[in-house]
This record gives sequence, structure tokens and C-alpha cells, in this order.
Amino acid sequence: MVRFMNAFTVMLYGLAVLVFVGGLVGGYSWKLGLVGGIALSVAGVTLRVYTFTRDEDEEFGAYEPRQLYER
Repeated sequence: MVRFMNAFTVMLYGLAVLVFVGGLVGGYSWKLGLVGGIALSVAGVTLRVYTFTRDEDEEFGAYEPRQLYER
């Protein structure tokens, strides 16, 4: 699953670059390309952060202090 999420986020980053370059080349307005590229980049970063920090949050919620010695 980790490999899939890595590939998916890299694909989103690549799409962001393609949308931006498409706007610069003249497929559509450069402003629309800029907004689309930023939106896809933000979606990629958000997805990456969500998928890779979820496990740590679950572990933190089930926190129990260590017992240093028996009484």
C-alpha cells in the first residue's frame, strides 16, 4: 500500500507540472494553469501527509506509560 501511495502522490505532482506547462504553452490561460498546478500540488501533499501520519496518531491515542519496575 505504501508503494501505491508513493506512486499516486508522484503522479499528482507530475500532473501539477503538466497542467502548469499546458497553461504556459497556450492550451489555456496561464493563470488557470497556475491555479490548477497549485491545487494538484496541495492535493498531493495533503494525501501524502494524511496517509503517512495516520499510524502515528493511532499509536499516540493508545499510549500507556512504561512500567520501570515491579512493585
